[in-house]
Amino acid sequence: MKLRNLLATLPVLELLLAGASVVAPTAAHAASTLGGPITRSEVISRAQYWVDNQPGPYDPNVTSAGPGGDGTYRHDCSGYVSMALHLAADPNTEGLPGYAVQIDRADLKPGDFLDRSAGIYPGDGHTFLFDHWDDGNGNFSYYSFGSTPVRHLHTNINNGSLDGHPNNSYIAYRYKNIRDDGPAPTIAGHRMVTAASADGRLEAFASGGDQIYHTYQTSVNGPWAPWAAIGGPGGAHLAIAPAGDGRLELFAINNDVAEHLYQVAVNGGWSNWETSFGGGGYDIAVGRNKSGRLEVVASNGGGVWHKYQSPETPGYWSGWSPMTDPTGNSGPGNSRLVATTSGDGRIEVFAINDGVFEHVYQTATDGGWSNWEANFGGGGYDIAVGRNKSGRLEVVASNGGGIWHKYNSDDPSHWSGWSEMTDAGGHSGPGNARLAAANAPDGRIEVFAINGSVAQHVYQTASDGGWSNWETDFGGGGTDVAVGADQNGTLVVLGSNPGGVYQKSQTPGGSAPWSGWSLVGPNGPGI
Repeated sequence: MKLRNLLATLPVLELLLAGASVVAPTAAHAASTLGGPITRSEVISRAQYWVDNQPGPYDPNVTSAGPGGDGTYRHDCSGYVSMALHLAADPNTEGLPGYAVQIDRADLKPGDFLDRSAGIYPGDGHTFLFDHWDDGNGNFSYYSFGSTPVRHLHTNINNGSLDGHPNNSYIAYRYKNIRDDGPAPTIAGHRMVTAASADGRLEAFASGGDQIYHTYQTSVNGPWAPWAAIGGPGGAHLAIAPAGDGRLELFAINNDVAEHLYQVAVNGGWSNWETSFGGGGYDIAVGRNKSGRLEVVASNGGGVWHKYQSPETPGYWSGWSPMTDPTGNSGPGNSRLVATTSGDGRIEVFAINDGVFEHVYQTATDGGWSNWEANFGGGGYDIAVGRNKSGRLEVVASNGGGIWHKYNSDDPSHWSGWSEMTDAGGHSGPGNARLAAANAPDGRIEVFAINGSVAQHVYQTASDGGWSNWETDFGGGGTDVAVGADQNGTLVVLGSNPGGVYQKSQTPGGSAPWSGWSLVGPNGPGI
């Protein structure tokens, strides 16, 4: 995640490009579908396809297919970029930005594009596809169909003009569905969650490959019951929250179906699965309105959707609807999601995928939604959100380089820039880590991060304050992390690996701040 506030000026390029990599063109292939997620290498391969297989003269009134033949695109600059991105439409230079988010030029990667909008320059719009940086001095390669033939060219980012038009008339963009190359994350959303019942006992759910498993503390702050297999969708990603009356409600989604389970009474047993709650998707999250109504958000390849409890009829849910704002933005496709409640009671939703980080929020408590903040950040691996004692939100996000954070001010609409959570020892947290955040009894936010090699922990040294050094020996590697608070506010961390689910808890007044790790039941699911 190249975080935008760190890349505000072009002189940063020399530092960034010293280790720049090039995505070499490969044989065109049809790994993507029309309008679906697409890797950077496939975008470049598709662009090279029209260089190697010239579609014909420049003519906006003529169209040709890209590789695979499942779309046709105009013989002009924006048609060419649309073909390379494998869009399901063929927008002009004014429409292309609607499929993308604006980025800093210093953040350009293979498959991004620069656009001079016909909406600003009528009859004189232009766009071209960025290929790669050639060196550390601002020289780069690009693809263009500004005239016959389609060409692969070279220029410098600091030149007075780019591809025949003034440099300062272009804006850099990143397609919302573009993905960095490399192995996809093996886990999208969290497959393990925990929350406290109204009486303070923690309940925990973990998603095995076949179904969902459940355990609970048999008494407040006490031992755990044996794990029980309770059905539900296998391999699902989970979200949990207390309803307005104190009952816990669980939501589970996999590629095929979304299902819903809830306590039938406060501190009571659990319902049957509501198997028709929704279709399949990528990830799921739940937030609670100030009135107590729950609102569920879910992502799929088309963006983010939501569904909410009726204010008039308890137990009744609305249908699903896309969270499409007036600009046509529906949020990032196949994104990892967090929903949380701000200090004034509004739900805020954070959505990240490999290419982009976006943010949307209720404009009033129990109210409608803002436009998506499409430039909230760059792509990354996972996110967590904590709420300061003052009500301010703090967002943490992981990428291959470690952990970053961003926070809002006393004005909830104003956010800081991103900064890396690097401590005095030079530690920035584990790369590509699963994240969880919770409040200690005194209101300080504590963050827990786990990847395949290590579990680490960092915390605010005072409420609304700065951060400690990373506790780099908090635990070994694993696959997921969750955190809950018992009746006294003591934090209990759950970590999973293929051998089961483990716990570690704070020990207030003890000789050490945390217990060791111990298995939560002998028959828990491996994740």
